[in-house]
Amino acid sequence: MSTKTHKINKAKTIISLFLALVMLNSFVLTAFAAGDTLLMAPATGQDTTATEGNKAGRPLNEKYTSDYGQVIEGDYLDLEAIPDYVDLADQYAAAFNATEGVDVKLSAARTEYRYVMCTECGVRSGAGNMSRNAAGNYTCPECGGVCSDIQSKTQKLKLSDYEGKDAFYWDSDYTYVEFDVYVKQSALYQIEMDYYLAQGSSSNGQRELYIDGTYPFTEAGDLTFYRYFKDEGEPVINSLGDETRPSQIVIPGWRTQKVIDGAGLIVEPLKFYLEKGVHTIKFVY
Repeated sequence: MSTKTHKINKAKTIISLFLALVMLNSFVLTAFAAGDTLLMAPATGQDTTATEGNKAGRPLNEKYTSDYGQVIEGDYLDLEAIPDYVDLADQYAAAFNATEGVDVKLSAARTEYRYVMCTECGVRSGAGNMSRNAAGNYTCPECGGVCSDIQSKTQKLKLSDYEGKDAFYWDSDYTYVEFDVYVKQSALYQIEMDYYLAQGSSSNGQRELYIDGTYPFTEAGDLTFYRYFKDEGEPVINSLGDETRPSQIVIPGWRTQKVIDGAGLIVEPLKFYLEKGVHTIKFVY
């Protein structure tokens, strides 16, 4: 059976992992060498409280909607037209590995900010984790008033200090980070990132990658950035005299990792073939 899904909903109105991504001041498209900059930080929970929309006794096409009965909207990506990584083996075998990396400053990158405006207090709030209340409105987190529908705007990244580094803190209010890059040679490249997964969750970080508006291969839709753990203490002897494994705690800090397959089916870091010229690279939340 094919592992491809005919269409995937890119609206992501229901997602299991909320992570904030912190990005350093530059991004490096590596030529199979060290370099780059991307990071990640904390996770927040998702409200799973039962609502009128998911109780029994309603047709499936009514139950499985979001925002209290509002139809899920979003762009759909037809995966049948996108190759799997293994399908590119012959093309990659005939291609050259890049000999020169590319460094792109985040000051040149852009993002989309999603927000709502409160009609009562006038405060603007990020809408990344917002959902409609029972009355079909968005609630202001400041005063509890009614907010406008979600709006969005494209803007440059705003850098700030994070753990002593000048970085961009990427949470769910920002749908993507996108930038243009010029490569001097048609070749295979890898993308290496420095990332930071702050404490507050045991989950790994996940993102999607688009090049020139589409997945270069299906695995680009599931990129994983791993969290690291250590024993909290020494093994403990229980009442039966057996050793028990100590609890695990997160090891905070910056990590360096090349982009890899989230499913773990591809052992080596993923390669991306880029023709000489300008390309648009987009990481999606």
